[in-house]
Amino acid sequence: MLRPENFPLLRICDGDGERIVPASVTAVELVFDPGAAIRAGTEISLTGGEVSLVAVALETHEADTEAEVVQFMLLSISGEHASHAGPLRRSEALRQFRQFVLTALPETAGQNERVSP
Repeated sequence: MLRPENFPLLRICDGDGERIVPASVTAVELVFDPGAAIRAGTEISLTGGEVSLVAVALETHEADTEAEVVQFMLLSISGEHASHAGPLRRSEALRQFRQFVLTALPETAGQNERVSP
């Protein structure tokens, strides 16, 4: 059974269903891949013990100078404390999710994993 106290879990809930998989840098990169379609309202979360990072996709038509759509609100939860940030670009959400996995499970940055910022 997948248990968050044993290792971080990646949860994707997009309105059509929910997927829960063991978290890894590769799994996070696949979810946030620029070619991956992410609908407004999709919730992507990482949970490890009492710490969670949650991204909610926003519907927006704004683009920055690099033509990247601003599309996520992030919520960071640690025990009884929470903070939020956003709206953030996909690349920043990916960076924070990647850092969460690397901090929670440094061994996930094996030779088959990409860890570029």
